[in-house]
Amino acid sequence: MARGRARYQRGRVVATNGGGWEIHYNVYLTDPTTGQPKRHHRSRVVGYKPKMHRADAEKILAAELAAINGGPVTRAADGTITFGNWMRNFYIPMRGANWRDATRRTNLDYLTSHVYPALEHVALKDVTKFQVQMLLNRLAAEEYSYTVVYHVRDRSPRMTHWYLPKTTLS
Repeated sequence: MARGRARYQRGRVVATNGGGWEIHYNVYLTDPTTGQPKRHHRSRVVGYKPKMHRADAEKILAAELAAINGGPVTRAADGTITFGNWMRNFYIPMRGANWRDATRRTNLDYLTSHVYPALEHVALKDVTKFQVQMLLNRLAAEEYSYTVVYHVRDRSPRMTHWYLPKTTLS
């Protein structure tokens, strides 16, 4: 489904029964078979009251809506986005919001040291499981520790599972 037109919605932040902050918003996607836009509701818990204020949850909602309402992240689906661009502008901002500081440092270090040099300039549509597996084989051949190869496989290329069909990388 392709991205639909912007609706410039406000979204909402709701307190959950479990003491968390949940954000709600809609995305409008164009159904490729009919060509008609369809509304899809999205929601997720972004934090818990003892550790997060409502204003912080509203900032997270504003960041989500900026992408949906035609913010700087919006991009035509022309197939020219690179893997590095996608990682920096889509995956890291969305998934990295839930990472602790130590996890963020570790993941960004693995990305900048091992993944970006090999895959940064490859078009996202051209990244294959074979390329990821060859990256892992090269790291193993260069005698990096099991931990480094494991983290590059498990933590960093997890984003490829979003984009690539779901099968395990060995």
